[in-house]
Amino acid sequence: MTQSPRILLNFAVLGAAALAFLIFSVILSAPYTGFMLEYDEELDALRVVKVDGWVEAQGLQLGDSVESIANTAGVRVEIERRHILQSSVEARQYFDSRSERLLEIDRMHDLFTDRSIVVTKGDGTAVTLVLDQRRPISSLSPTFWALLFIALTAPIIASIVWAWQPKKPEATLLLVSGLGFFGSCFGSVTSIYNTDMLYIPLFLHWLIRTALDLGQLTFAVFGTAVLLYYPNRLKFASPALKILLTGYFIYPFFSYFNEWSFSDLELQIYPAFSNAETYSAMVLMFSLTMLLCWLQYRVSKNHPVQRAQTLWVILAWTIGPGVFIIFYVLPRWLGDGPILHGSVFLNSTILTTFLMILLGIARINLFQLEQYIGQAYQWVILSILFIGLDISLISLVNFSPQVSGVIVLVAAIWIYIPIRQWAQRMLTAGQHDRSQTLTSEAVVLMVQNSLDPKNTPHDSWRQIIDSLYKPGAMKALDSTMPSSIAMRGQQLIISGNSYSPALQLDFAEAGSRLFVKRDLSLAETLSVLFEKLYDVRDSFLEGQTQERNRIRRDLHDQIGHKLLSLIYSAGDEKSRSLAQETMAQLSELIQALKQKPIPLEDLAARMHGICDDICTNASLKLNWENSIPVESMELVSSDQFLNILNILRELLSNTIKHAQAEHVRVSLELADNSIIVIYTDDGSGFDHNEIKPGNGLFNLQSRAAELNANVEWNTTGGTLFKLDIPVDIGGENHG
Repeated sequence: MTQSPRILLNFAVLGAAALAFLIFSVILSAPYTGFMLEYDEELDALRVVKVDGWVEAQGLQLGDSVESIANTAGVRVEIERRHILQSSVEARQYFDSRSERLLEIDRMHDLFTDRSIVVTKGDGTAVTLVLDQRRPISSLSPTFWALLFIALTAPIIASIVWAWQPKKPEATLLLVSGLGFFGSCFGSVTSIYNTDMLYIPLFLHWLIRTALDLGQLTFAVFGTAVLLYYPNRLKFASPALKILLTGYFIYPFFSYFNEWSFSDLELQIYPAFSNAETYSAMVLMFSLTMLLCWLQYRVSKNHPVQRAQTLWVILAWTIGPGVFIIFYVLPRWLGDGPILHGSVFLNSTILTTFLMILLGIARINLFQLEQYIGQAYQWVILSILFIGLDISLISLVNFSPQVSGVIVLVAAIWIYIPIRQWAQRMLTAGQHDRSQTLTSEAVVLMVQNSLDPKNTPHDSWRQIIDSLYKPGAMKALDSTMPSSIAMRGQQLIISGNSYSPALQLDFAEAGSRLFVKRDLSLAETLSVLFEKLYDVRDSFLEGQTQERNRIRRDLHDQIGHKLLSLIYSAGDEKSRSLAQETMAQLSELIQALKQKPIPLEDLAARMHGICDDICTNASLKLNWENSIPVESMELVSSDQFLNILNILRELLSNTIKHAQAEHVRVSLELADNSIIVIYTDDGSGFDHNEIKPGNGLFNLQSRAAELNANVEWNTTGGTLFKLDIPVDIGGENHG
């Protein structure tokens, strides 16, 4: 049965409480002395630096030096610096092996488990102390509380993610990795270096060390396995996870018992990882993590949210385990001391991994994440470079820390800050220039489309939006949809306007970035501008239409009436024919002024009529060929209709005046997206390259240019004129 997130979270809280109780049990069960010693370099002795009131009342004072401590069981220890250490780095200076150090810690534990001890001071006087044996919570240092917080935070974060998404493999893997991180922190929290005079039994110390070794391995293996499923499930995720799990169970077994036998128990030596075995596994897992990050990036590079999450994970591993690996693990693995040490700092850097993965897996809104990731990488990489410079100046050049610090500060002021500002300006300027260019191109396209009457406002608006944002996909929505950014930047909803429904855009610039608020405000501004521009265009076209209607009405009522009177009153047939021809041309002009599409069959009929009338009157033999299908429903614009007829009249007129031809052939056919008119005669021909302004043929070419037509001439042995006119076959043509 599926449990609710609240129930799972309650279990997670109980689990965290159990882990905290485990830590306190270890700390509070250790014997408590009531005082703290510290090495004084000037006195070359250990002296008392912290003392409880009940110890001071028995004779041990703050500042006393201590030579030895003994108990009633006969255990006596000459107190040396190696007994009071501040870090494991110092421990390596005083002990040849880990076993030697652990045996000495166990000896100190045996010393303080007796209720009564005798402390011999530097002046030879002895003080007998009856130990309280109860360690108060107030005696725990701030370092302890910081490490306790770090140790518990990772499993709590992982539990929150798992409680909300328990069925996702990446959430389960993150939970196990968080528990492993707690195990790796367990040793730091209960370390004798972080708690005053803390000495625990040898066996318990071995258990803590085992928890640390297995915890680091668990954190590394299962943390790496998260990348098999997040942000994208890789194709080989399941078999790769099985391999990792198999290695996870086999590696500790062979490593623990590689150089250990049961006879070592007599020497109180327990099985454990060596440093090389511990750090080799972590270096291997870190390398595998970087490989998986690269594979995840390849898979998600065309998907903005997944790509941002991948970069976020890469950044998390860079500033988290990356710092731990580079500055602590690698130097230890290579046999040198760590460059950085301090359990609070190192464990804090690793904790950032869980915090950042929480943001990603829990799908917190990550708008413009890549911009912030780029800035974070600048700080991380340059910080590492300056830390390296500082370390080099101290260790290689033998500068003092003060001199080294000054040099690094000067380098930061005079090199890093100017370079970073310059790089930031260049990146910002490039992004700003690109945005300005795209916006300018969109506005220019908007104006051009508004001046072309063939472009519908709906198509024009889609074309403008496509050129501005270059979306991976675009579809129309309900016009009432408000403008918004959806799907965490993957979608941009642009509200509808007077000429277009609302539009949904998916993946800005084909998925190379996320939509941001600037895109939203720009779309709304362009929408207002678009409406105003097309309102002006519509008003202008409406004025044109009204003016055409007035002219058409005047031509029909005044000129048409007079021509009609002239036809009926003409005294001879020639005058009547001229008036009838003028009346026909006036009808063509009036029809063109209507600005309505004209059927192609009407154009063919009118062309045939013109050719037949003119050729009959000029005694020319006409060969008319019409290849337009009878059932054709194609349309031409009124401007095309008028220009084609006038071109045909000009050709016939030139043949009659200049060619001395006997035959004329005119053909009309419909090809792919074009009308083809072919005119030939058997006359004398002419040199069409000598066409000059004022010539009728110049007008012919001008009209062809208005039609955007291709013209072919052949004037050898007669005239051949081919006109290829592009038209919107199957659509509506508007003049």
